[in-house]
Amino acid sequence: MQGEKRGRNMKKILILAIVIAMISSFVMPAIAGNTDTIEVTLTPNAEADITVDQSQFNVTGLGSHNTTATDWATLTNSGDVSVSVDVSAENTTNWELDTVGHNSFNLTITGDGGAIAGALKWDIAETFDADILHGATVTFGLESYMPTSSSTNTEQTLTITFSATAL
Repeated sequence: MQGEKRGRNMKKILILAIVIAMISSFVMPAIAGNTDTIEVTLTPNAEADITVDQSQFNVTGLGSHNTTATDWATLTNSGDVSVSVDVSAENTTNWELDTVGHNSFNLTITGDGGAIAGALKWDIAETFDADILHGATVTFGLESYMPTSSSTNTEQTLTITFSATAL
């Protein structure tokens, strides 16, 4: 009889242990409380910055065609991110940038593979390079065609603008 009592007691203890385990699994999360989160926003404050090592290109003579070496100038990405660079030019006081042709004024940015940005047009940005890594350099040259005739003998100047956009 004692063996039977022991067996029943063991069953009771086992059932009690199971019940306690089940109750604990429901009660413990309630004791632990709620969870919450923090959203972290990372802003790199990166700077898109470029420099060009040439500042003048002098061309003389109506009807002339002038070309520099393709490594005449260097554009450097001196910022802390990769950049895309566009280039544009403006008309002179008396001449309008045009495509190559008879009596036209034309300016092209050249590289080892030929034209980089094609013939520059007044106030139209062309892609100079779509992806320049931080610290990288790109060499280029200039090619110009002067008109064969002009209504003025006044010196003409224009500005070439390089614009960087962070990628």
